[in-house]
Amino acid sequence: STAQFPYILSIVLHMLGCEDESDPVFDHFINWFACIMQRQHKPRTAWVLQGTEGTGKGYFFHDIAVPLIGKQSSTQVLINTMEDAFNGWMSDKLLIMVNEVDVEDFKDKGRISAKLKDHITDPVVQIRNMHQKSREMPNYASFIFASNKPQPVFIPEEDRRYNVGNYQTQKLPYPDNDRKNAELEAFAQWLLAYQIDTTKADTVLQTEARISIQARSTNSIDSTIKTITTGDFETL
Repeated sequence: STAQFPYILSIVLHMLGCEDESDPVFDHFINWFACIMQRQHKPRTAWVLQGTEGTGKGYFFHDIAVPLIGKQSSTQVLINTMEDAFNGWMSDKLLIMVNEVDVEDFKDKGRISAKLKDHITDPVVQIRNMHQKSREMPNYASFIFASNKPQPVFIPEEDRRYNVGNYQTQKLPYPDNDRKNAELEAFAQWLLAYQIDTTKADTVLQTEARISIQARSTNSIDSTIKTITTGDFETL
């Protein structure tokens, strides 16, 4: 039961912008993370975690997820690393955190958005290291995108890849590593015993936060075309 790790639970809830465990966002995230933890299934969805600095996004990744998944199997990158032609950092990784994501920083928005989608869902990936031929490898990687910006990624209306946490405006107090360390084993055991639902892990949860990013992703031309094609002339 989650009563065995109240401190870790409070960090996860805060990072996701959830009041308590009854929030569907919490349930959806835990199922997704348990799939990665149990190494039985690579979810075909990613998570966008939003909030001001100090809301627990980085702490969850570095101090909770990495010790559980393993240092060799996890890494953190910035978006410019993903735009680079070389992607050796992806090989044999189970969990990748892309930090400080902001759509305005994408040099080539269309190309990087397409690349992200492929990385999230494709079962194989072309790995390119400098001075080496590219090679095809199984793609085990699942992605968390962390951002304090209102539009971290493009989420078109038909998207089936991005889950979005609620935007968290409140900072956490400075983390208590002793409490976290005391609970880590119990949290790990709970995740390993969790009854995972792989279909759910492959499905996005539609939330207000996600709709908000989708609305920003639909530019004004798209909006006008949609208004005309749906006959919603009142909007015009």
